[in-house]
Amino acid sequence: MARAPRTTRAPAAPAEEAFDFEPAPRARRAAVRPKRVQRRPREVVLKEKREKFKEIMAPRAKRAIHDIRLLTYGSNRKRYHYTPDDIELLRSRLHEEVDQALAAYTVPPGVGDPADLDFRD
Repeated sequence: MARAPRTTRAPAAPAEEAFDFEPAPRARRAAVRPKRVQRRPREVVLKEKREKFKEIMAPRAKRAIHDIRLLTYGSNRKRYHYTPDDIELLRSRLHEEVDQALAAYTVPPGVGDPADLDFRD
């Protein structure tokens, strides 16, 4: 069986010749004026932020309280063995975490009514 003759490619053009065209000029963007944003009253913004805080934090606080209550199941001496040192370590770690979490909150005096939050189950 005879083989077909190989075709040879033309030599590649030098790099300068490959891009010798002028790029098209960029279209200028028309000046766009920013829209005036109507500012909402501060009381409305604060009320919305307050509602968002209550919406997010109430379930989180309830879950944290529930999880802390679950720790009492570990006190069953028939199922678990622990020492006073273990309990002291647990207590100190829980206090550290709660103190760090509460330290992140700075509340200006007279802002918000704590009576409208309900973290109870």
